[in-house]
Amino acid sequence: MKADSVHGQIGKKLKKTGEVITFDELCDLCEKSGSNIKVVTMSSADFKRCASGVRSRKASGSTSLPKINDICEAVFTKGSRKMQFREGSCTSELKEVDFLSPKFRLLDLGSSQSKPRGIHPIKKEGILSLLSSSGVAPAKNRFWHDLSVSNVAADLVTNE
Repeated sequence: MKADSVHGQIGKKLKKTGEVITFDELCDLCEKSGSNIKVVTMSSADFKRCASGVRSRKASGSTSLPKINDICEAVFTKGSRKMQFREGSCTSELKEVDFLSPKFRLLDLGSSQSKPRGIHPIKKEGILSLLSSSGVAPAKNRFWHDLSVSNVAADLVTNE
């Protein structure tokens, strides 16, 4: 698969480079690991809050949604209700299905994330405390120091 070769190129570059500390260093390493690799950095505004518009798997007419285990490739196009997919072998013919429920309005994508979600301040303090007590170099803590906080953010591990 294409993704395997890209990850292989990045892995080789990482072994030669050694330690990567910041996110910018990682992006730079990925860009330089192959001429066919383009890093796209996304911000919180690139993500939308929206309800699921996927229709049920019940057959409607001649098309029905495939089972996810059967799909080896899926193609989604911005502005389209259709999903193109290959089943079984990735050399099979592309099939197309409208995967959205009839009531789902394509242009109603919901609101943008205005700011990063963040983590609870107590969790951040615990992480920073653990990092400082374990002797991790301050340059390596930059990600955690810069991480946004929110008193209402649920813990993604415990759902609390």
